[in-house]
Amino acid sequence: MKKLAIITGGSAGLGAALARLLLDKKYHVKELSRSGEGKSPAHVTIDFRDELESIRVLNTLFSELSLLRWDRIYLVNNVGVLDPIGPLGKGDEKGWIDNIRVNLMSDLVT
Repeated sequence: MKKLAIITGGSAGLGAALARLLLDKKYHVKELSRSGEGKSPAHVTIDFRDELESIRVLNTLFSELSLLRWDRIYLVNNVGVLDPIGPLGKGDEKGWIDNIRVNLMSDLVT
């Protein structure tokens, strides 16, 4: 049985542990993150703060993956950022925009 797992935010923590577990169980894994290069053979570099670039990377990835037949496909949307923390009216506007792009838009484009 050919099983595919696509994990966003899989370069550290829970996402990385899940990617390792599924690789050990012989899943075909694609780990999508901006900081995982060199950490896993399953890594695909993507920065969800840049929605146009994210769409380009995902279109390329999904086009490649669609050439194969999969019995099961799992998507784990694990990517997320905490910063900035505090009232919306205080702090860095760009930080809030990046937070929304990663925490909300990444779910919409995957």
